[in-house]
Amino acid sequence: MASKKKIFRIGNNLDPFCQVKLKDLPREANAIKNMSFDEWGNLIKRAGYAKYNTGDPISEDHKITGLHRFYMQTESGKYCLVVCDTDIYVLAEADGHTIGSSLATVTTDTDAYFVDFVDRCLIANGKENLMKFNGTIIYVSGVGQGGLSVEFLLSTDWTSTGWTGSWAAGWKHTIDNTTVLSQSKAAVSATIYQITYTVTGRTAGSFTVAFGGGSKATISASGIYEFTSSSTASLTVTPTSTFDGTIILSIKSMAIPIGTAVGSGGSLSAGDYMFKVTYVDADGNEGNASNASTATTAVANDSITVTIPVNTDTNYNIVKRNIYRTLAGGASFYYDGYVADNTTTTFLSTQSDNALVQANSLENYHEENHNAPPNAPSLIGKRGGRIYLGVGNKLYFSKRYYEYFPANFWIAVGNMRNITGIINQCHTLQVATKNSVERLLGTSVQIESSDYFQFKDSYSSKGVYATRSLVDCDNYIILLHKDGLYIVNIDQVKELNVVLNKYLKANMNQDFIDKSCACFYDGKYILSYPKGTDEVPSETVYFDFKDGTYGIYDFAFNVYSVWGQDGEDSLKAGSTTVGRVYDVFSGLYDAKETGNSNIESYDTLPFLFFGNPDTWKQIYNIYIKVKSTGATTLTMNYTLDDADEVTSVTQSITATTTTTKWYKINLPGGGQHCRGIKLRPSMSNQLYWEIQGIEIVYRDEEVEWGAE
Repeated sequence: MASKKKIFRIGNNLDPFCQVKLKDLPREANAIKNMSFDEWGNLIKRAGYAKYNTGDPISEDHKITGLHRFYMQTESGKYCLVVCDTDIYVLAEADGHTIGSSLATVTTDTDAYFVDFVDRCLIANGKENLMKFNGTIIYVSGVGQGGLSVEFLLSTDWTSTGWTGSWAAGWKHTIDNTTVLSQSKAAVSATIYQITYTVTGRTAGSFTVAFGGGSKATISASGIYEFTSSSTASLTVTPTSTFDGTIILSIKSMAIPIGTAVGSGGSLSAGDYMFKVTYVDADGNEGNASNASTATTAVANDSITVTIPVNTDTNYNIVKRNIYRTLAGGASFYYDGYVADNTTTTFLSTQSDNALVQANSLENYHEENHNAPPNAPSLIGKRGGRIYLGVGNKLYFSKRYYEYFPANFWIAVGNMRNITGIINQCHTLQVATKNSVERLLGTSVQIESSDYFQFKDSYSSKGVYATRSLVDCDNYIILLHKDGLYIVNIDQVKELNVVLNKYLKANMNQDFIDKSCACFYDGKYILSYPKGTDEVPSETVYFDFKDGTYGIYDFAFNVYSVWGQDGEDSLKAGSTTVGRVYDVFSGLYDAKETGNSNIESYDTLPFLFFGNPDTWKQIYNIYIKVKSTGATTLTMNYTLDDADEVTSVTQSITATTTTTKWYKINLPGGGQHCRGIKLRPSMSNQLYWEIQGIEIVYRDEEVEWGAE
C-alpha cells in the first residue's frame, strides 16, 4: 500500500509548526547571495547602493583610497573626507555632494587612515608627514623645533645598493659590503644644518655621515649632528663592512634668533642676554625651542631688538611665535612674550629681569620634549588620550592629550615585523603584524615615560594581512589572515567561522589579499576581497553576529566608512575603479557607472532527505511564503540527487507589501522521483522581497524502489 503524502515545513522563528527553522539549515558560505536574516528569521533581500557624489566621478581612472566621516567635538560640524588620486577633498553636505578644491596633495593612490583627536582629524598614509584637518584646511601635525625648517630629505632619488628598506621605515645595511647609501638633493652652502640619525638593531660596526662639507665618523648609536655647511655636497652614508643596524635619517636647516641692543627704551639690566624662539600652530601646539642666540650685551635700562626666524612651510599653519630670554648673564630661559603671526621678523625685548623671573622658566613652562611626529607614519590609532603611529616595526606614542612625540616614546613590536594594524579594544591597544597580535600594556598609565609600556602576545602565529580588515565589532576584533578570518577577544584568538574560512582560502587572490577591506554595520562583519585573479576587491562576504549566519554580496568596494554619530546611521564606500563614493544599502537597485542594475538574490538550501536519505521519494509540490513590494517572477531552481540543476520552474509573484502569501509550485510531470532535493529560490529585479517559509509535499516510495 502506497504511503500517504507528507509535508516537510521550514519556517521562520515565529512558526510553531515547522520541522526546522530556515536560519538553522546548514549552508555553504556562498549559499545565500544578496540576502540575510532579519530578527524574525525571515530571509530578506539586501538593499542596493546609490551614488553619493552623484555628478561626474572625482576621477575617471583612480579609485577611492581614503574615506572618513569626521565629527567635530567642540563645534557643530561634520565632514566627509575623501582621498582620490593625488588629492584630499571634502564632499559637500548638500544634495549632489560635489567636491570643492583640493585641501592637500598626497602621493597618488596611497591608502589613507584617519583618527579623530580632540577637535581635529589626523591623517596618515605612509608617504606624507602626519596631517590634520580642522574643518577648514589640512596642515601638517607637529610644529617642530623653533628655527628648524621642514624636512630636507626626500623619499625618492636614493641610491641604496647593499641596503634594504626605505627612507621612511629606515635603511638596513647588508653586512660584508661598504657600499655608500646616498640621496641626490644638494645642500645649500653656508647654512646651519641639523642631521638626526636613529640607529636600531645594531650589534656591530659603525658608519660615517657626510653632507654639505661636514662629516661625522664612527657613528654606532642614535644622535644629532649640527654644523655649518661649506659646500653643496649631497648626503652620503658610508658603513663599515660589519655594520648590521638600521638607520632613519632626517636633515633640517636651522635659523637662530639674533639680538641687537638698542641702547635705551627698556628695563634690562647691564649684561649679556640670549634668546630662543618656538613655533605655535593654530591648535596651540608649541614646538621645541630653537638653539640659543649668541649673547647680546645690553646696558642698564636697555632694550634689545630680536630678529626671529619664520617657518617658511605654510603646511604647518604656524600662527604665533613665543620668545624666551635669559636674565643678564644667566643660562636659564624665561618666557618674554610672543609675536602673533608667522611673518613679523622682529620682537622688542624690554621687560626687567625681576619681571621676567616671575614667569615660568622654559624648562618648567615648556618641556623640551615637544617633538614632531615621526616622518611618514603608515598607520594611526588612539587610546587613553594618546596618538599611536606605526612606522615599520616601531609604535610611536604621543604625550597624553597632545600631539607631542618625545624622542624616546616608541617601542618595537615583539616579533620585529612591520606593523599592519592598530586598534583599540576595551582596556587595551592591539597592535598587529602579519604574524602576531600583541597587546600594548601601560596605555592607561599617566606617567610620561616609555618605561611603562610593554607588549604581550595575544596571538603569536597569525596576524593581519589586510590593514583595512581589522575592525572592532562591538568589542570583538576581527582580522583577515591568509588562512581566513579570526576573532580577537583581548588575549584569545580563534577562527571566526570554519565554513567562511574554507571559502575564502579557496577563492582569495592571496597576492592581493592586502587590498581587502571591511566594516561592522547592522550587526555584520562585512569583508570585500579580491576573488580569483582579481587584483582589487570583487566579492563581499558577511558574518552576522546576531545569529551566526553568513553569505555573500555581489558588490565590492575599496574602503568603507560607517557614519554612526550625530543622528546618522549609514554606510558609505569608495569605488575600486573610479572616484565615486556610494551610499550602501540604499534603494532597491545597484547604481553602477553604466546604469542601474537588478540585484540577483537567492538562497541555496542543503539537500533535503526528510530523515530518510536512502529512501526514494516522489516530490509533488513546493510551497513558498513570500512578501514582495511589486509583481515579479520567482524561479524555483532545484536539483535532484546528482542531476543538473533545473532552472525552468517559475512562479508569478503579486505585490504583497504589507502581507505575506503562500505560492504553490508544481514540479513537472506530476512530481519528481529522487532520494533528496536541493532548492534554490531566486529573483533578479529591483524590488524588495523576503522568504518566510517553505513547504515540500512528498511521499515515500515503496521498499522495492530502494532495492535496485
